[in-house]
Amino acid sequence: MFKSVFWLNTASVAYAISTSSPSEPSLPHPVLPSVQGRPVMFSKIASVLQQSSTNLFLTGATFKGRVVENIVLWNITQQFHNTEKQAVELLYHFPLRAMALLVSATARIGSRQFTCEVSAKQQARMDYTDTVANGDSAILIEQDDELRYFMRIGNIMPGEKLDIHLQTAEFLQLAHGSARIAVPTCLPNSYSLSGDHEQHPVAVSESHKYTLKAELKLTGSTRQGRISSPSHKLRIGQTPECMLLEVAGDAFLDRDFVLNIDELKCAGPAGFWFHNPQVGPDLPGAYVGMLNYMFPQESLSPQGVRLKLLLDCSGSMEGGRMSSAKSALKCLIPQLRMNDRISFSRFGNHCENLLDSTALVTSQVRQGLGCWIDETEASFGGTEMAAALSAVANISNVGKADVLLITDGEVNGLVEMVEAAMETTHRVFVLAIGANPQESLLSTLARATGGAVEFVQQDCDIEAAMTRLFKTLRSTTFTGVRLHCEGLIEQTQVAPVFGFDGCSFPVLFSSNSPAFGVAMHIEKRAGSGLAKSELASVPFRLLDEPELAQAVSKLWAAQRFDSLMDQERLKPCEFEESPTELAATELAVRFGLVTPLTSACLTLLRSADERNPDMPVRHAVPNMLATDRSAGGVTTFFCRSSTSTFEYTIQSMLMDFSSSELVDGVSGDAIRSPAKCIQALAELPEDLRPTTFEELLVLGFPEEVIEWCKKSLADLLLTQGEAAVVERVLEMLVKGVLGEWEWVLGQVGFIS
Repeated sequence: MFKSVFWLNTASVAYAISTSSPSEPSLPHPVLPSVQGRPVMFSKIASVLQQSSTNLFLTGATFKGRVVENIVLWNITQQFHNTEKQAVELLYHFPLRAMALLVSATARIGSRQFTCEVSAKQQARMDYTDTVANGDSAILIEQDDELRYFMRIGNIMPGEKLDIHLQTAEFLQLAHGSARIAVPTCLPNSYSLSGDHEQHPVAVSESHKYTLKAELKLTGSTRQGRISSPSHKLRIGQTPECMLLEVAGDAFLDRDFVLNIDELKCAGPAGFWFHNPQVGPDLPGAYVGMLNYMFPQESLSPQGVRLKLLLDCSGSMEGGRMSSAKSALKCLIPQLRMNDRISFSRFGNHCENLLDSTALVTSQVRQGLGCWIDETEASFGGTEMAAALSAVANISNVGKADVLLITDGEVNGLVEMVEAAMETTHRVFVLAIGANPQESLLSTLARATGGAVEFVQQDCDIEAAMTRLFKTLRSTTFTGVRLHCEGLIEQTQVAPVFGFDGCSFPVLFSSNSPAFGVAMHIEKRAGSGLAKSELASVPFRLLDEPELAQAVSKLWAAQRFDSLMDQERLKPCEFEESPTELAATELAVRFGLVTPLTSACLTLLRSADERNPDMPVRHAVPNMLATDRSAGGVTTFFCRSSTSTFEYTIQSMLMDFSSSELVDGVSGDAIRSPAKCIQALAELPEDLRPTTFEELLVLGFPEEVIEWCKKSLADLLLTQGEAAVVERVLEMLVKGVLGEWEWVLGQVGFIS
């Protein structure tokens, strides 16, 4: 099936629906090679798939990212090791964010570098098969039907170690002063591929452990906000140019790495020009303009909303996810107005509409909602989301309505779900709860219908996420943006075709020459009112950064690719390959994009004596079992001062510990943040407070923090003993929470 790679707007998803075929396999089947002088038996090509292998072919992954000028760049290294006694072919599904673009792919075995070529999908598959059949090594990278990436790695010889390097780029999405940066590390546990009307489960293992190393550099305004990670413990450092965040302790590919940045103070709009690396300086389109425009936050529309609440009550929502969903809904009730209309539905393997029509919000309706929320349990079995969206559409209502969907995203069937949602003509706003939701699916569902999505881990800022999402739902909708400047090539409407007050809007366009002022014509609509047009002038400057220029030019090319595919959807051609589709393929090949029409094939040619004389044995590389468990609680920092790198390091070491069970009667369920943990410790009677380092370990203090305390308070440890040091540490923690860092640093000898 075809899909939109980058923008994922309504038209692109509609094209995906119109061009999908139930008979098209989602996994590329081997093509019989025709290797001159070397016949290959089909039985060898169709080698045995060993999904239950206990070998750790994937050993881990390293993520190194940076945020620069509102673009998030990630360099990802996946490490593989063949410990078998024969050559292997590995099948591996790995996730990328819905709005992330795969900019480049390289690979290396020892000092030998693979060469990469992007070509039409069928050609890339044949190139891969021929290379492997000839005994050489190859890697094929494609996309699957659920917007995930599929990798086939052929002829990794016994004992060899393979590093695959991927670079991704995406716009930093801002909403009401908050931004979320995430790196998917594993597929959701329910994830599977469909093809030929059959389900092919992706291998998931409870026993395999793949290590995760991640670091991120923040520059500009992003390092001036409130930084927190609900997924991992962090180390933090700062220089005059950037802030460096690093995952601390042991981490694995069993949960997404998530970083939240709140209370951002955004400067005025500013754009950048980049030289287009794929276009000569004297050719049309030699420059690409980039702007992540922030629509100003205006007062919310006074018009009432017609809201249909849809709560996922499937079995996977049991426990903390359902508790978080209930908290989000209870947070929503006080935000409803007297002129709003609302309904409430619950779904799993069936959908239960508790109201036959939307009801005007009254005190009785508020009370009824609260009772329904309290009695709701995750007891509805499976997750038939497409059917639930259709059922909710049948709830009577006058005028257009919005659906607010709360789910953990453990569901499959993107095309069916988006098709069902688009047929309802409802906007769908999604609150996704959990550590590993189907981000691509839920983002596409929201954007295809003109809605928005918020991702949040259970028990972490659930009320803030719901408030942001509901504020977006009420906000003015921006329905189009047009640009004008000297030398501009495109005078067409910029995708995506909608945006919201207080949210960022990514804009990419090309020009023959850089202009230092760009006029933007913005069309917006409040509720069901008439569209209005506004004019904004944005300053631009030329930025010389080759890595960023390559990423931005490919993001622009992906936008152009989507535009061509939209034209193909609107004006289908009777021929198998239309001129528009051929033009889209040519564009993707030229810019090296992995798209629904093109794939990347990386090859490594070997000498005759080291080629594999047989076909490799095929193995599926399982994903780790996704978990919602936090790797150490929420780590939060306020980063607006000129505090030294050293003080940030001290704060990190003191604040970076788990909110696990503290003492009898004080559990981590009720105490979720480090500050609350410290407050609870301070309020305990003296006879219940920890007095040994071992007790601190039980409470969740990392070993490195305890070792640092021993060294920093060595004199106290020598003269008064272990209990005195533990007491001093707890006192330092309390003072730290109160912001008395001068006193804390004085205790460890850095301020006299």
